[in-house]
Amino acid sequence: MRLLRTLAVLAAAMCLALPAAPSEAQGPEVLETVKRVEREVEELRKLDFLDEVEVRFLTRSELEDKLIEDLNEDYAPGEWERDEGLLELLGFLEKGQDFYTIMLELLTEQISGFYAPDEKYLALIAGEERVSPYGRMVLAHELTHALQDQHFHLDRPPYHDPDSSNGDADLAAASLVEGDATILMYEYTSKFMTMGEMRELQREYEGFDTDKIDKAPRYIRNSLLFPYEQGEALVQRIKRRSGLAGIDEAFARPPASTEQVMHPEKYFSGEEPLVVECPDVAGSLGEGWKLDDADVMGEFDVKELLMNEVAQADAARAAEGWGGCQYRYYTRSGGEGRLLVVDLRWDDPQEAEEFAAIFADYASRFCEAGGSFDAQRGWAHWKGAGRVAGLSVEGDRSLIVISDDEGACVLAEAAMGGGSALLEDLMEREEGASDESGKGDSDSSDARTVLVLAAVAALFILGVALMLVMFLMMRREREPSGLPHGGGFTQGGIPESPTAIGPMRIPREAADPQSAGERSPDGGPYA
Repeated sequence: MRLLRTLAVLAAAMCLALPAAPSEAQGPEVLETVKRVEREVEELRKLDFLDEVEVRFLTRSELEDKLIEDLNEDYAPGEWERDEGLLELLGFLEKGQDFYTIMLELLTEQISGFYAPDEKYLALIAGEERVSPYGRMVLAHELTHALQDQHFHLDRPPYHDPDSSNGDADLAAASLVEGDATILMYEYTSKFMTMGEMRELQREYEGFDTDKIDKAPRYIRNSLLFPYEQGEALVQRIKRRSGLAGIDEAFARPPASTEQVMHPEKYFSGEEPLVVECPDVAGSLGEGWKLDDADVMGEFDVKELLMNEVAQADAARAAEGWGGCQYRYYTRSGGEGRLLVVDLRWDDPQEAEEFAAIFADYASRFCEAGGSFDAQRGWAHWKGAGRVAGLSVEGDRSLIVISDDEGACVLAEAAMGGGSALLEDLMEREEGASDESGKGDSDSSDARTVLVLAAVAALFILGVALMLVMFLMMRREREPSGLPHGGGFTQGGIPESPTAIGPMRIPREAADPQSAGERSPDGGPYA
């Protein structure tokens, strides 16, 4: 989605989140530290800086203003409202949540610096006398971006393209950039920090306020973290396979989709995403409707969409096998209608069928209503909770319609054409499976009832037997004391065997493992 390009820009801007420690004057030690970290980054990355990195010291207010200015250059005011509407339609934002405000809060939360590839400078917050261990670690990350820019040019597509119509490819490219810098950042910490500095780093990290990112909507949060987490995993695979030279080569051929990032084997094999042209239904929607955006919904997006209603494992399984996509987003004048149409291609028809099965579950939950299949049109349809969803499948192709306007949804489905009867068979099987599940539950309930009754009967019989034993014991207590007792019983008839009925006494060794020399597994802090 185009939104992901903006989130990738935000992620790059947010990565230098240093705790500010203002002082009366800029300490000379800061510049010395920058130079030292530059040399250490060169050593680790095996690349030399081709030019001196300009460092500018800005106040926190100037820093925030610059970041907001850069963000707004790539994102026009009307586009914020457009994407907010799309995110709300898909359930990524709740009604009333302000997308622009959320982004600004995430952008400025503890931000203290960034590298600007367009103007070739490193911005740091003014007023620090020294760079803390955490600051040095993230400084290494940012200087890696400067090194990447000098060698691989981060100011060009796909690393930076304000006019991009493929947000999925943009996020994939950002994952290479951030993954490379993240790996080096960790290596820097391991090689160039003492144990004392690492303890200080840990204390700094634990003291950060991450309230905004923690409370951000899941899709936005996951989008921001994707380049770091998934990018690191991809670059680690590249490095194990081909070393640092392999990472250098990857910048000439960055991953082209989030699918390649999530499944590195597809990147290595050169499995490129299909170029898909989604049907334009604007002419079929009637007066007042217009095309607002066209972009790509990648595997990451598909997984995140399904995760709104189904388990993560099911969503991941349904999104696998993604082959290519394009979506078109339409709005009606006056803000009284939104419509998303998606053309998805899969690696094979089996992947399309698996997606359809899980999408049917998603749609029934999303619309809070069961679905129906129109054999004449070839579309499955769900309606409820102010939402409408449609799905059609033909071979390795899935067509999706999501809207808050049923009339527009029906018109779009008709304009896009119908698919096969696979969905009808699929929905019948799902309904049959549900019925069988209900029958199974009934059978299981009957079986449990029989077991309970059997247990009650057994307890009754046991109770009668115990009463008989007690009666016999009482008679034996009245026998002359000279009469011998049966073997294995003490006076009073209580068995000496460990199986004796009575209060259970747990040996001290069992009650206290440490008294028996046992120790609990080490439950040290998560690293």
